[in-house]
Amino acid sequence: MSRELQIVGFQVGRETYGVPITSLHEIVRVPEITAVPDAPEYMEGVINLRGKIVSVMD
Repeated sequence: MSRELQIVGFQVGRETYGVPITSLHEIVRVPEITAVPDAPEYMEGVINLRGKIVSVMD
């Protein structure tokens, strides 16, 4: 019996990763990112995701 594994691929920097789709909750398009003054360099800013403020890291 053959079993198929479906994955979602993505890149972080120059590295490529894959995650089984069964491990994901959802995938969303990134809305406008709002910069946060004096935030660390790795923090891109924040987004509003269904009324909740979510940090965006790079």
